Amino acid sequence: MKKYLAIALAMLMLMMVGCQSTDNDPITENFHLKAIVKSNDGGDRLEVEVIESDYAFGIHIVHTSNAAFINAEGEAISPSDIQVGDTVEITYSGQVMMSYPPQIAALKVKKI
Repeated sequence: MKKYLAIALAMLMLMMVGCQSTDNDPITENFHLKAIVKSNDGGDRLEVEVIESDYAFGIHIVHTSNAAFINAEGEAISPSDIQVGDTVEITYSGQVMMSYPPQIAALKVKKI
């Protein structure tokens, strides 16, 4: 009986080791949402209303201090070129601060 128990325990340990992730890289998938700009403070944050997304809805605060700003042609623009009422596509890491309203850090803001 002890022999079978030892074999079962060894197999369980091998299965647990086999299920562990060996990939130490952070998640590299980016997420996108389309939104209408409700306010722009001039460079560090936008308030937007999400109009298209798989994971987000409603009003969001978007921190943009480290984001690239581009126009529909892919050319660099200034954060001040984003106006209230503009439609933008925001690329972010997927991390969302669960505050009210939710907050995300943009990687890229594309004016559509």
